Amino acid sequence: MESPIDEVTGQIIARHRCSKRIAFYDMDIALPAKGSSAPNRNSCSQIPSSKRIRLVTKSGDASAFEDHEALAVAQKTTLKLGNIITVKGVWESVRSPSEWPRLKCTEIVDVVEQWAAAHPGVAFQRPAAPAHTTAFASADTSAAPSTADAPEPAPIASVCKFFATTGKCHKGDTCKYRHDKTLSSRWVAARQTGRRALAAQRGDPHGDTVGKKSARAATFVAWLVAKFGAKTLSAGAGVLDVAGGRGDVAFELHTKRGIRTYLVEPRARKLSRAQWKWLKQHTPAEGPGSTAPPNLCEHRQMEFTPDTWHAFTECAAVVGMHPDQATEAIVDFAVMHNKPFAVVPCCVFPALFPYRRDRAGQLVTTTQQLVEYIQDKTGGTVEYLDMEGANQVVFRTATQ
Repeated sequence: MESPIDEVTGQIIARHRCSKRIAFYDMDIALPAKGSSAPNRNSCSQIPSSKRIRLVTKSGDASAFEDHEALAVAQKTTLKLGNIITVKGVWESVRSPSEWPRLKCTEIVDVVEQWAAAHPGVAFQRPAAPAHTTAFASADTSAAPSTADAPEPAPIASVCKFFATTGKCHKGDTCKYRHDKTLSSRWVAARQTGRRALAAQRGDPHGDTVGKKSARAATFVAWLVAKFGAKTLSAGAGVLDVAGGRGDVAFELHTKRGIRTYLVEPRARKLSRAQWKWLKQHTPAEGPGSTAPPNLCEHRQMEFTPDTWHAFTECAAVVGMHPDQATEAIVDFAVMHNKPFAVVPCCVFPALFPYRRDRAGQLVTTTQQLVEYIQDKTGGTVEYLDMEGANQVVFRTATQ
């Protein structure tokens, strides 16, 4: 049973976003104001002695947020790490005395202080948890090792992701996140470990020895040849590589393997240094002082839309490696013209495709949901490629 409405003021120290409709925030608060309702023993008996609570933010009825869009606006403006805010809410029951008290937010009263304004250029650092309580802890903690004297590990959440992945950041010294090579290495390693563990849970058989991203075009093409066969791919007008970016997949197919390919990509083709080196080594000279033109596939700089599909009906198969907005267009074309296809989904763009729904009827917002959406739409098969990153390929052969 929920308690009457209370008002608390505190600092947001952490966030746990579950979905676009619900998120949890850890808050360090001042003790309840004199005269506020006394929480019952089953809901928040720790509140008089604990300064840390969990703020529950939901969209919908009896909430401070009319819909998920209102919650999203608050997350970008008010519910930011380090901000000190005053909120009203009702206390919810907790499953264990070891959990922090939970306050369901019914109104954001005021922003007392914005961290960014009070500490310009300084990233907020989460303080240590109170010694007497741990969020989401089990009721039985007798077997847990003591960490009272253990040094707090360096926070890697504050690492600049641009610096961590590229070694540089365009904001330089004005960036509010940390440019630290040691922490960056830990951040990258933690992300890779987490992604591989999640992939393994979903059935990816490649483990920690998965191939590098730099070789993903070659990996995809090797898989295409093994799955479809060079003869099938070379039939008709050959392979249609849609949204191929700088042309890596087309280069592997057409230039290296001799399988006729068309690249459909609005942007200009851009060969890498390694590709230019390969061309130099494998392109014979016609005579003294002259060199044969590089054996590159035809590049059609256009959008792949239903208005242009008629130009590609003679292709043997249509493929796409991380084709972004063109992902669904590829499979729609393949289904309409009964073509074999293989697509490796990556970015989702839910705002551009609000009609997509997953198997539970929810908006498709993740790559995994998009993979399942494409599979259900086409009746295709899903396999894992031996490479880092988004590596699930949805495909259909000529015999399916």
